[in-house]
Amino acid sequence: KEEKNHLSSWAFWFLSNTLVTLIVGIYLFFAINKGILEFELFLRDEIGQAQVTLEDGVLRTTGLEEPFIFESKEENSVFIVDTKSDQYQEDFLKEYDQGFILKDRIFYSKNNKFEPVSAIPYTEMGQKVEFNITKQKVLDWVRENRNVFISIALVIAICVIWLFFNLLRLLSALWWAFVLWIMALIFNIRNFTYKVSYLAVLNLLFVPLVIELLLKILFNFWFPFETFTICVILFIINLYKLKQDQTAALIKERESVKNADEAGEKKEDLTKAKSEKAKKSKQVRPAKT
Repeated sequence: KEEKNHLSSWAFWFLSNTLVTLIVGIYLFFAINKGILEFELFLRDEIGQAQVTLEDGVLRTTGLEEPFIFESKEENSVFIVDTKSDQYQEDFLKEYDQGFILKDRIFYSKNNKFEPVSAIPYTEMGQKVEFNITKQKVLDWVRENRNVFISIALVIAICVIWLFFNLLRLLSALWWAFVLWIMALIFNIRNFTYKVSYLAVLNLLFVPLVIELLLKILFNFWFPFETFTICVILFIINLYKLKQDQTAALIKERESVKNADEAGEKKEDLTKAKSEKAKKSKQVRPAKT
């Protein structure tokens, strides 16, 4: 039975990881598709007959009003082309989670809020890179390669997310299992080892994960110590229920023992009564003549 419980815990962990990854994948599909459509509309309606040229390590633009700024408040990201002034530099990206600033001889990039800003001269991009880009070329390329780009991006994203997510959940479960084990000691739960706690956490962590995803995707909302708060409440509810079940089982066990003892005492009294009755019967038996 214990081995079956272990297998069911790991099976649920695998299925829940896959389910969450698919949910994120669906969200990414719509987000990527929406981003591409917005980019197309932006190029078509906001950009004139712009041309961008990179030659001999120098970026030049024509027909583009600079500084050119494209900002997304939802993603907290920014894209800037500023080849003619020193107004936008590396420090400007520190206010954003993601962003690019294209200067005349260097570009600054930031992939996410956890990484520092990178500064890369065009001459140090691994090989000699030169191009001549126009608005129409970009629009044609986007329209021709939209489906391929979305498919490749989704496959890569889903694989990376699934592997990273699995590793992250396994490692984070070590900590949360310790928290649950300590709380079980406080609740005085019997036979609640760290191993039991870890297997329980593999299942329980699915709940705060789904709640956080729904809050983020549907309402773009989060609150401080979100995971910790949800996990502690969830642990308390489950430990309280487990404590009630163990208390009820203990009371039932004691009642069974008590009933067994009472039945034994009654049987012993009955045996004594029969023995005494037999003795009296012998004493009053008339003598043979």
